[in-house]
Amino acid sequence: MKSNRPGFNLTEAVVATAILLLFALSLYGLMVGALKMINDDQNRSVALGIARKKIELIKNLPYDSVGTVGGVPSGTIEQSETEELNNVTYTINTNIKYVDDDFDDLAPTDTLNTDYKKVRVRVSWSQGDIDNPVVLVTNIVPATIESTSSGGTLWIEVFDPTSDPIEPVRDATVSIEAPTVDPPVSTTGETDENGRLILPGMTPGIEAYEIVVTKTNYNSDQTYDRTEANPNPDPPHLNVVAGEVTQEYFELSRLVNLLGIQLRRRDDNIHVVIPFRIHGEQTQGTDTSGQPIYVYDETLTPNEGGNAELHDMPADSYTILIDALETNYVLAGYDHVLPYAAAPLSSENITIYLADYVPYTALLNVRDSNNVPIADATVQLNDDTQVTDVNGQVFYTPLVADTYTLTITATGYTTYSGTVIVNGNEEQTFIL
Repeated sequence: MKSNRPGFNLTEAVVATAILLLFALSLYGLMVGALKMINDDQNRSVALGIARKKIELIKNLPYDSVGTVGGVPSGTIEQSETEELNNVTYTINTNIKYVDDDFDDLAPTDTLNTDYKKVRVRVSWSQGDIDNPVVLVTNIVPATIESTSSGGTLWIEVFDPTSDPIEPVRDATVSIEAPTVDPPVSTTGETDENGRLILPGMTPGIEAYEIVVTKTNYNSDQTYDRTEANPNPDPPHLNVVAGEVTQEYFELSRLVNLLGIQLRRRDDNIHVVIPFRIHGEQTQGTDTSGQPIYVYDETLTPNEGGNAELHDMPADSYTILIDALETNYVLAGYDHVLPYAAAPLSSENITIYLADYVPYTALLNVRDSNNVPIADATVQLNDDTQVTDVNGQVFYTPLVADTYTLTITATGYTTYSGTVIVNGNEEQTFIL
């Protein structure tokens, strides 16, 4: 006998199951989120308790004992330590520094500029909201009037030279190492909204303070050792003189994403695999001959396709050099103006054109007053006439050592007439 009871067909059963599954997953997600929130709240509560305990401990110390190991002011409190509670590891970072209060003027006018101490305790944990630590800050004031200090002041300023207008770099990490002073200093600080980190009460020392300034996704800047290889560092490690302010500026800018370099023959565009040298414009000093020592200076070899890729480079002007005697090639052109100004966050590929080595050649660049290449300019070197390519260049090879007459004409520009002295593999630029 056929039943007349209503029922589910297969499609309805699948849909119902899917709805139940989605409901169950949503409920599970809500439960997981709720549990995570409870767990984070518990962790935060514990972290807050640790921070308060640390602050109270510091407040109960004699004023002269309020300081960190390796810090300025010096003391017995560790700059970084851990504590484990309920299977959660908490990291406790303590920063203590002198403050120069503008109430009684600032250094160098205020010669007693260690007015009070600012304590900052940061507690983070290994689970949950590690990006949102607990931070407590308090001031510790001396019980008596400030007395004469034998220390000096470090005044660090960090700015971005590529910004327009030039802007300070806030939240840059400043690492300070001074192992030769007593007590030794090994500490870090962060620049404020004005790009400054001002540290009163530093122990005097000659070229004693090594400074390294960093920030995520920026280049770094620093002071340098005075060594046999770098006898004239710029800047050297910093001096601190009692009662005086040592001020130093550091430059940070966002990194270049990609600088690609491709080597090709000028005549047939076939790729070339040879080593080349690339250096920036920024220096860290000069050698005994007065020659610059560059911050970035590398010899690289491209891959089998003639390509080299440089990532996360400092924003700088880069020069590319070919050692003709070592490689049997000479520079015969390029598709970007060299030195190449690599801008922050940029991605660019440069093609370098090469030719077989001969002792005497001439690569001539024709550009306008804005340094922009002029294409289709007529260049006559003695009686040999060529037309500039899209890069505003002509290349003469082979030549002999001699003085050549040169005439350059281009529509809309004043004609250039002069001479070119060829005494090797020459490269010259002419502005019309």
